[in-house]
Amino acid sequence: MASKLGTFLAELKRRKVYGIAALYAAVGVAISLAVPDLFEALLLPEWTARLVIVLVVLGFPIALVLAWAYEVKPESPRPAGAEDRPAASGRPPEPEARGTVSSPGPPSADATPDQEPPKSIAVLPFVDMSPDQDQEYFCDGMAEELINALTKVEGLRVAARTSSFYFKGKSEDVREIGGQLAVRAVLEGSVRRAEERLRVTAQLISVEDGFHLWSENYDRELKDVFAIQDEISRSIVEALRPALLGQEQQELVTAPTRSLEAYDHYLRGRHYWEGRYEKGLETALSFFEKAVEIDPAYALPHTGIADAYAVLGMYGYLRPEEASERARTTAERAVELDDGLSEAHASLGFIRLLYSWDWDRSEANFLKAIELNPDNADAHAWLSLQLAVQGRFEEACEEAASAERLDPLSNYIVTISAGVFYFKRDFEKAAELLERVVARDPSYLMAVWILGGTYSQMSRHGDAVRAGERAVTLSNDALFFKGWLGYVYGRAGRQEEARALLDELHACEDSRYVSPLSFLSIDVSLGENERALDRLAQAVAEGTPYLYSIHQDPMVDPLRSDPRFTALTSQVGTGIVASGHDPVEEGVNPS
Repeated sequence: MASKLGTFLAELKRRKVYGIAALYAAVGVAISLAVPDLFEALLLPEWTARLVIVLVVLGFPIALVLAWAYEVKPESPRPAGAEDRPAASGRPPEPEARGTVSSPGPPSADATPDQEPPKSIAVLPFVDMSPDQDQEYFCDGMAEELINALTKVEGLRVAARTSSFYFKGKSEDVREIGGQLAVRAVLEGSVRRAEERLRVTAQLISVEDGFHLWSENYDRELKDVFAIQDEISRSIVEALRPALLGQEQQELVTAPTRSLEAYDHYLRGRHYWEGRYEKGLETALSFFEKAVEIDPAYALPHTGIADAYAVLGMYGYLRPEEASERARTTAERAVELDDGLSEAHASLGFIRLLYSWDWDRSEANFLKAIELNPDNADAHAWLSLQLAVQGRFEEACEEAASAERLDPLSNYIVTISAGVFYFKRDFEKAAELLERVVARDPSYLMAVWILGGTYSQMSRHGDAVRAGERAVTLSNDALFFKGWLGYVYGRAGRQEEARALLDELHACEDSRYVSPLSFLSIDVSLGENERALDRLAQAVAEGTPYLYSIHQDPMVDPLRSDPRFTALTSQVGTGIVASGHDPVEEGVNPS
C-alpha cells in the first residue's frame, strides 16, 4: 500500500498537479482578500462577494482534476518532449529522484486505454547528466545494451544502433524519429553517474501521438548496472505485453563479465572504435586489451580487438600478416568463449573474407551470426559483400537490402550497399547511395573515397578528382588513400600528378608499410600493366586484404586478359561463382 501511495504521489508531482494546486491556492486567497473591499466599493450586495469566494473554493478540486486529465487527454496531443525530451542542446532537464526502484513499474497511465501497443522500438542514445559530463561512452553503452537485450524479444522489431544513434544530440520530434526509423515507440533517457552511484531515467513514448507508455527512475549502486539494464528491458516488454501475448518472462540481460572495470574499458573501446581509422582504432585497441587483461574470459573485448586489427590492416596501417594473425586468433577466441555471440561469428567471418579468402567458411560464419541474431545488420552487410565479389549479385542485393532495412540511417551500411552495386557495375545506383551518405555526412571518409572511384568509372573525372582529394584530406594524408587518388588522377589524364604520388609512395616504402595495391592502382591508370602485375603478385604473397574484391573490381579490368592475372587471382577466394568482366560488355569506360 505504501508503495502504491508513493507511486501515486510521484505521479501527481510529474503531472505538475502540486504546482497547479499551489498556484490556484495563491490566486484564490488573493481573490478572497480583494473581493469584499472591491464589491463594497462597487456598491454590490454583500452576498455576491460570499458567492465568489464559495465558487473559488468549489473550483479548487475541479482545477486539480483538470490538471491530471489534461496530461492524459489534451485536446491537441502534446508530443512528449515539451518537458521530457532533450532540448535543442541535446540535454533534457534532469528528472527529480523518485527513490530506488526494486521492480519494474506498470505501464504509465499516460497511455490511452484503447491504444494498440507498438511492436517496434528505437532506443535513442542516453544523455549524460553526470557532474563532469565525461560519461558519454557509458551512456552510449547503456543504450546499446538495451538494444541488444530487446532484440531477444520475439515479435519485437528493434531499430539498429547506428540508425538510432543518428539522432544523438538532436532535438527531433519523436514522431519524426518514428517515421524515419519505421518504429512505433521510442525509448529515451539519461544517466547520471557520480562516484559509485548511478541514476538512470527512462521513458517509453508512442510515436503515434507522443504519449508516454511507461517511465521510471532507477537509483542504484554502480555494480548493479546489468540488473538495471535487465529491469528496464523487462519493464518495456511489460508495457508492450498486450501485443506480445504468449511471451514468457525471460532474462534479457546477462552479465557478460563479473568485472565492472573490464566492462567500463570495453565501453570506452567501442566509443573510440566509432571514430575508425588510425588514431581512433589504436585508442580503442588499448581499451579492449585492458578489458581482456582484467577479465580474460570476457568475449566482447576479444571481438573488439579482432575488429580493430582487421581494419588497421585493411587501410595499410599494419602489415597484412600482423593484422591477420592478431585479428584471426582473437576472433576465434571470442567464439570459443561464447559460441552464442552473434558479433563474434560475424567478426570471424569478416576476417576470413578479407584475409584468408576462405569464403566457404566465412559465409558459414555470417549465416551463423544471422541465425543467432537476425537483426545483426553488419552480418547481413558483410555477407552481401562476399556474395557480390563472388558474382552472386541477386543474393548480394537481397542481403544488402536486409541490412538497410535493419539500419537505414547507418552510413556504413549504405556505403557497403553502394559497394555491392559498384561491383555489379551499376554505377548510377552506387553513386546515388553514396551521394545520399555524403549529403548526410560530408566527412564520412569511406563514402567519399568510394564515390570518387565510382565517378571515375562513370568518366566524371572532375568529380572523381575532387572526391579523391577530399578523401586524402579526411584521412590525414594516409598513404592508402593517396594511392587511390593517384589512380583517379591517372584516369583523368592528369599523369604528372599521378606520377608525383607514385614517387611519394616509393619514397615512403623503406620506412613505412605501403600496400602494393596503392602502387598497382596508379600503375594501371598509367597503362604500366607489367609493373601492376608485379605488384599484384606481391599483394597475393602478402595476403593483402583488399584483394578480396579482385574478381569484380573494375579498376583492374585492363589486366583481365593477361594469363598472369588469371593465374594470380585464381589463388584468391574459395567457392567463386563468377569472376572477371569484359569491360566492353559491362559498359565500362576503360582509361
